[in-house]
Amino acid sequence: MKKMLSIILCAVMLCSLAFSFSAGAATVSEEKAYKPLDLVVVLDNSGSMNDSDPDRTALAAVRMLVNMMPAEDSRVAVIGFNRNPNPLTKTLVGLESLSDVETIRSSVAGVVYKGGTAIGNAVFAATELLEANKDPDRAKAVILFTDGMNDLADNPIAYSACEENEASAIMWANNNDCPIYCVGYDYITGSGVSSMGANGEGLKKLKNIAESTGGKVKAINTAAEIEQLLIEFLADVCDLNYKTVATIPGDGGKHEVAINVSASVVEANIRIAGADNNSIANGKIQLFDPQGREIELRNSGNVRFDTDATAASIKVTMPATGQWNLVVEGITGDDIHVGLLEHFKMNLSTLLTFPEGNPPGVAYNNDTVGIKAWLSYDGVDLNDEAIYSSVTSATATCVPRADPDSQKVVTLQRDGMAFTGDFVIPQDCYYDITVRLDWDTVYREATLEIGSNNRPPYLNGDIPTVKVNKNKTATLTDIYQYITDDENDPVTAVVSSVTSPDVADISVSGNDLVVTGKKMSSTVVYIDYSDDQGNTVTATVKVRVNDPVVWIVLALIILLIAAIAVLVPYISYIKSLKVKGKLYLARVEYSEPDSEYDPPAYFDFTLNGRVEDVKLNPEAVFVNMDIFFRKKDNRNLAKLINEINTRFSAFPAGTTQFSIRSILQDAHARALMSGADKCALKGSVNGASFNVKIHKKAIYTKVNRSAENPKISKGDIMEIDFRKGRTGPDASRYLKLTYYFDSPVVIRNNTRKR
Repeated sequence: MKKMLSIILCAVMLCSLAFSFSAGAATVSEEKAYKPLDLVVVLDNSGSMNDSDPDRTALAAVRMLVNMMPAEDSRVAVIGFNRNPNPLTKTLVGLESLSDVETIRSSVAGVVYKGGTAIGNAVFAATELLEANKDPDRAKAVILFTDGMNDLADNPIAYSACEENEASAIMWANNNDCPIYCVGYDYITGSGVSSMGANGEGLKKLKNIAESTGGKVKAINTAAEIEQLLIEFLADVCDLNYKTVATIPGDGGKHEVAINVSASVVEANIRIAGADNNSIANGKIQLFDPQGREIELRNSGNVRFDTDATAASIKVTMPATGQWNLVVEGITGDDIHVGLLEHFKMNLSTLLTFPEGNPPGVAYNNDTVGIKAWLSYDGVDLNDEAIYSSVTSATATCVPRADPDSQKVVTLQRDGMAFTGDFVIPQDCYYDITVRLDWDTVYREATLEIGSNNRPPYLNGDIPTVKVNKNKTATLTDIYQYITDDENDPVTAVVSSVTSPDVADISVSGNDLVVTGKKMSSTVVYIDYSDDQGNTVTATVKVRVNDPVVWIVLALIILLIAAIAVLVPYISYIKSLKVKGKLYLARVEYSEPDSEYDPPAYFDFTLNGRVEDVKLNPEAVFVNMDIFFRKKDNRNLAKLINEINTRFSAFPAGTTQFSIRSILQDAHARALMSGADKCALKGSVNGASFNVKIHKKAIYTKVNRSAENPKISKGDIMEIDFRKGRTGPDASRYLKLTYYFDSPVVIRNNTRKR
């Protein structure tokens, strides 16, 4: 199978191995540790995906990924996005539990394609999630599904923020060995334009993201391509070995396929894939183990089974070694492809031997270095003949740092449960020896170092961010201060790449890095420092370009909003009155023509005719007030009335309180309170009167204009007068409550909303 993603997550699956050499003795490298994967899937759910992915293959792709990834230790998170990222899972979800797998499936099933596109915001959210869950013992990767480009041209500030997020995500991914794989849905719109842009701008963006992080990019436009792509992605990123097992005709007949499983397989994933005109879900699928027993295909025990319209997936954990048999029956349409994705927990171990008497780890001109590679896991050598026999390539690539173009590839030969070979040193310098074993789609690789008398340079600190305005030039002086070479070899610096070249012109001039801003955004610069022995170290520098014009416009908008915020309270002056303090009920007056309250009834709580002594009357009632009288709001009146009812509720018949409660519960009085045409709250303010008038349930305030933050003094009176305001026989119908302020309180104009 042709590799669609050929260079596979070096930092995810493999880590470089360091050695400590012993003089005159063979030295074994550290075992290359297997690392489980943390994967974030980023799904474009913008509106244009309705055209580019009408069959929702991107969502089916996520389902396939979680079905086929190693269940024991993989973790997956899914983020949808249009102009803003939308986490579909709260965090990274493990796949060991079937309920967790179903959580991911359900989160994806409800995705709706709508809105615009902001790719930078989405990949930044993915790296933020990985950073929050970073574990040095776990590998990291991101896979992005999208059909186009950012559409933020109408908002330069949002566009700049999106581009800066993209640059930050690329820098984080590059610094944390997290490749970003980009899958582009390349389709032609109704206007005859590619979704990736008339000149392929979208694909260029995806290529920049992928190649800047060690990932890969692929443009697809058919369901078959995404099926093949995901199988290869699973093989590469999830460390699965893919084998094409058989192709059977879609003639509806019964077909049997033999599947051989070796002893080192910890998960066997069988993929049965048809085409759009196959109906896999309606066919009959059976699986038999090496003892001939039929395996029940359901999600239980060590078996997981899932189907959709054109494919089926079977996962068997810790499968028995030997020949399994798959039976497929009743499926019509195109040919059906059966493949096996095998998950091995195997690591690469290596051994280098040097001539007797050499200094530790040193090989001189014409010395022969012995190379040996074998498989192990958890410190135990693997002796699975099937695994070694299925190796398709075993090599050691030897690269002299002083002359990288003169590298030599040594073919390693099978030697029992190992592969061996020799390399003759042609010159004295550092050598990087990359040992690699390949299977159909999986490889194991380790890079070893043969020492010399020269050490490479190294970074001694972080390089600061360079900030520059558009159409201006900034200089980062003395870029060599960030590099150290212990041998004092001459070191040269060059700009090797820039993630977004259209953001700024960047070059090395003498000892300085010169940056000229071109547009408002951010980018990442890669600087290669090299000594004359061929040793190279790469540093990253973030460049941020600002556009003062944009910020000036933004500042003017903010000033305008602030001015409006200041003017609104001024315009709304004296629309409300805040009254706060303690009130005593001094008098209740009620008149109802042709009733027991005709003539009017008076209930007075004063003593000795002095209203200020009302608080001395044990039968008096007081109300703690913190009330806002506002236009179209007389709930404060209801509060006063209801509080009186509550305080008088325990008094028996014959008492003053009982009589007042009877009045307030009288139907006519209630009608006055609920439907009054006119009500009034009256009092004095520094000797001048104030009132609050209510007309048809709308409260209007009128305060003496000479009083700024007026005070209500002790002894002031407040009246609430409910009247129908009619002429004729009903003119005498009224209810009036008189309150006495026991202590000074403050009233002030208040316009805030509740």
